[in-house]
Amino acid sequence: FALSMRSWCRLRLFQRALVYGGFATGVAGVASAQGVNPLCIYAKDAPSGKLLCDLAKTNAAGMQMHIEKDPSFNPNERHPGGWTPLMVAAIRGDAPLVDLLLSSGAKVDDEDMYSPSNRRLQYIRHAEFPDTIDARSNTQGFTALFYAVLSGNQEVVRRLLEAGADPNKVDGQGRTAQELAQYLPGPQRQAMDTVFDEEMPKILEARRAQEKRQRQQFPLEQRLMQAIVGQEGPIQAVASAVRRKENGWHDSDHPLVFLFLGSSGIGKTELAKQLAAYVHGAEQEAFIRVDMSED
Repeated sequence: FALSMRSWCRLRLFQRALVYGGFATGVAGVASAQGVNPLCIYAKDAPSGKLLCDLAKTNAAGMQMHIEKDPSFNPNERHPGGWTPLMVAAIRGDAPLVDLLLSSGAKVDDEDMYSPSNRRLQYIRHAEFPDTIDARSNTQGFTALFYAVLSGNQEVVRRLLEAGADPNKVDGQGRTAQELAQYLPGPQRQAMDTVFDEEMPKILEARRAQEKRQRQQFPLEQRLMQAIVGQEGPIQAVASAVRRKENGWHDSDHPLVFLFLGSSGIGKTELAKQLAAYVHGAEQEAFIRVDMSED
């Protein structure tokens, strides 16, 4: 009894499906042997099933046709295993598909919720993701940027960063996307570090521009008056001083310092808290209180 190479591969795929356990997984293995995407078997009843089936076997052109035909298309619907279409496109290094999903509204910083504890999901994961990712690995907290780094595709990483991906986000193990570049071969690792080094200044500049727009749309006076009752005069004086510094009208040899005086309960501490949150973006981290009362 002899088997052709193709038949042998089909048999091994079916056996592997059984090893991963469960009748449903075995069915998925049979489907794969017959040329059917196993993801369709597992996810056909899930809201994102059809989208992910299409994504697993098409390119950007095919996905574009799917989007045009389906008015309810939502690129952020998740696979039952917890990952999104953008993550699949990123790990495959498919830049055109990444662009298409981003332009269709995909959230660039959505986090993966996949857990390898489900053995059936491990098989589906292995079928959809390339060998770069071990289906037994815990990737909870991964964003599309993490997967793009592991794919080694610098163009996809660059496009995600340009789309606003946060390079400082950490996964469930406290690692950033750039730190995963250490698992790439030497030349790829160096090239990936270069991409981050080139894009970080642009990201910081874009954030500053966004913060400036937000401040223009929501002036400091309004922010302070929401938290402090009355005290219009002091609020105007503080806001004017901060705005002058933001516009570059200050002496670098004389840092901006405020001294708030007055009786208890008029809002000195709250004004300092709100000012710290406005300038530094995080009230808890930026405000330090030193109580020097004699009580």
